Amino acid sequence: MIDSGWVALRDASGTLTLEQVRDAELANSFVPQNGAPRLGYLRGAVWLRNTIRPPAGEVGEGLLELQFPAIDEATLFWPRPGGGFEERRAGDRHPMAQRDFEHRNIVFRVNFQDDRPVTFYLKLQGTHVNNFNVVLWSPQRFLSASLSEQLLWGLLLALHGVLILTNLWAFYSTRDTDSGLFALFITVSFVSISFLEGFGHQYLLDGHPALNDALVVTFWMLSPPVAYLFMLRYVGLIGAHATVRWPTWLVVALTSWAVAVIAIDQALHPLWTRPAYTATQLVSVFLLPVILAWRGWIQHVRAAQLMLLASLPSLLGVGLRLGRNLGLLPPHPVTDSAYYFGLAAYLLLLNYTVSQRYLTLRREKEEAQALALATSRLAEQELEKRVAQRTADIETAMRQVQTSLELERKLLSDRRAFYATVSHELRTPLAVINATAENLALLDTHAEASTSARYHKILDASQRLSTLLDRYLRQDVFDRGPGLEPSSPTDLRLLLNDVMQAARLAGHGQRFQVDVADGAESFFCDEVLTRLALNSLAENAAKYTPPGATILVRGRVTTLDGRRQALLEIIDDGPGISSDDLPHVLEPAFRGVNAAGVPGTGMGLPLAQRMIELQGGSLRLNSDAGCGTRALVVLPELTRSPMALPAG
Repeated sequence: MIDSGWVALRDASGTLTLEQVRDAELANSFVPQNGAPRLGYLRGAVWLRNTIRPPAGEVGEGLLELQFPAIDEATLFWPRPGGGFEERRAGDRHPMAQRDFEHRNIVFRVNFQDDRPVTFYLKLQGTHVNNFNVVLWSPQRFLSASLSEQLLWGLLLALHGVLILTNLWAFYSTRDTDSGLFALFITVSFVSISFLEGFGHQYLLDGHPALNDALVVTFWMLSPPVAYLFMLRYVGLIGAHATVRWPTWLVVALTSWAVAVIAIDQALHPLWTRPAYTATQLVSVFLLPVILAWRGWIQHVRAAQLMLLASLPSLLGVGLRLGRNLGLLPPHPVTDSAYYFGLAAYLLLLNYTVSQRYLTLRREKEEAQALALATSRLAEQELEKRVAQRTADIETAMRQVQTSLELERKLLSDRRAFYATVSHELRTPLAVINATAENLALLDTHAEASTSARYHKILDASQRLSTLLDRYLRQDVFDRGPGLEPSSPTDLRLLLNDVMQAARLAGHGQRFQVDVADGAESFFCDEVLTRLALNSLAENAAKYTPPGATILVRGRVTTLDGRRQALLEIIDDGPGISSDDLPHVLEPAFRGVNAAGVPGTGMGLPLAQRMIELQGGSLRLNSDAGCGTRALVVLPELTRSPMALPAG
């Protein structure tokens, strides 16, 4: 927030140019401002000057926001790097499309070439009070603040909408006058806030400044008489049972005053119509509490007591807002927003008190209906039949649910039995394969290198399959559900070296390289699933690249949004994947044009993707025909505590 360093120059005619203002500056015509600009109601124009630096470390683009939506016209003179000034205009007299940002407040895009001070000028013209804050934002901070502001405004306007609909419904249902007048009061408040805070200009009447300004003044001036009408009617001072006439004449006088001001403003456009609304509000801040206190505590009317207590936050907010408009208080988020927070509390409390009458009427109606039903024997019998039928329907539904649960339990039991059988039946032949391969590797000491490599390939494959059986086909896994339990960190350097060695056994003369960045020695992940996925990717690369090709296994650890993640890559300079095949290679059982004559089932890549996704990661393949293939695994770090796997 730029809350210091401002100097101002009044331009009653509104005709001074920048060159004249800069000459006036030499004559010391600018007057220092205490804090943020507090200019009040303007005649003509006012020039503001300030010298600012970019925020630390944020040289470059910035956003200068004038936090007041009802400025008719603001002109920014920002220095150019080569000399002179760049001139830009915005305001509710100009279309939104001409602004740097389509925002309810004026936001100028500015640029800092370096961290040296920048002196700029603002020329302001308008008929509304001009007391506001000026904030210099970075684009990121402005976006965050704008989203938060939109959320708060959306909540306030949504509250108005909900209360309007509920009270209109209550009026339609009960013809309760208080509910109807309350709905009218909230509607006027809703429209007044929408246009006063710039949403009408931003979303509805862009390009129609005269109509937008007319609606602002109209609903401004109608707010006090509508508020008086609702409040005085609610506390019994207006209506068929009222004992005095002056409250009615007070509302008539306020309404006449409002209509006269609106007509004069539209015909002559004098400056005093805005202060007239401020004066009306100032009188209301003191008069309404006096009337409610007299009615509540002198005449002992509880509704007036509740009304006064409910209106205190709103009256306090109005007082703070008036103090800001009159220049008695500086622009500040508290003084700018207190009225709306008070209004929200006021509307909620009033809605509660108004709804009590509706609830009383509804309760009496329900009791009358219950009495009528109790006196009708036929209605009782019909009700009993319906209850009996409904009970039978519920019992039938419960039996269906029970049957479904039993079927689900049976299917789960059959599934457990199936996997237990598969696990048991696979272990015996797997043990035989493993033992035979070990014996062949030990006894055949004169075997050729290729034969010995095949022995080790068989041993590696059987050990991987054993790990899968031991890890995921156990009875306790089915009983508690699968989970990822990184009990100890994985050394990615060792893991990628093992993957490279396993792929070398599956290869046929390719060159394998491992590149692991520092800091990748300790990473929490499911080592078994990660190893299986990387083995599948590396062996796939070895299977489809020619002898002499290079296969690079690379790994590094980065941090994203405060969470560590591993980036694991397997890159080859083989024939690559055609553009037609690339979108389908991760589909189960798909084999592309390069798979002709190469053994396989098309399940390796889909299974590798599934193993990575089970850990919350992702697998992406990038390739062009004839230019090699790059497989990228992005793996977020797991916590040390068990984490349930996704279903499926």
